[in-house]
Amino acid sequence: MSLLDKVRRLWRNEAAAVEAPLMSFSVVPAAKMAQGESPFDDWSPADVNIPEGLESDFKGCVWLYQMYVFYIFSDARFGADTAETILNHQAAFLDALAAGSGKQMREGLEKMKTVASALLQNPEMEVDGRKIAVPMEYGIVYAFFPETTWDSATVLVRCLEHGKTSARAIFEPFIEATRIENENAIVLSATQWGR
Repeated sequence: MSLLDKVRRLWRNEAAAVEAPLMSFSVVPAAKMAQGESPFDDWSPADVNIPEGLESDFKGCVWLYQMYVFYIFSDARFGADTAETILNHQAAFLDALAAGSGKQMREGLEKMKTVASALLQNPEMEVDGRKIAVPMEYGIVYAFFPETTWDSATVLVRCLEHGKTSARAIFEPFIEATRIENENAIVLSATQWGR
């Protein structure tokens, strides 16, 4: 039985805990993305009309942001070195599915890290003589789609916000319920997960 299947059993309250190597834990979100499973199946609000011809690009951007959310929670919980190890496992898994896709994900996440860093340095912009905070989602839109129209940017921001909420609902408790003992042993507890 794959780790993803074990995690599904845990999610349905059919198991109390799962033990696996860090590599297996790491690829769970990448496998869910590849299969279009939650949270990746919930990337856009139902009431949003995505501009024609942009659905694939927007979906890809939101999915990347959802992977970034997993990265951020991993970094906060386990530290930068472990988060990078997790990211390396995810990239290798995606490259095995489609050559270059793991590299593409890493490059996209590096771009998101750059946006986050820039916003930490300068979180405001001046509009009509007033300073306003710039949300991360707007930074992402203009980093990935610098020539986009305001209307398209607004739609993508709503999708990014929605995707972040979906990812957070799944990944935050998943990561909080995980204890990493070493490279070869992680424990995911249903009790800690709140399941």
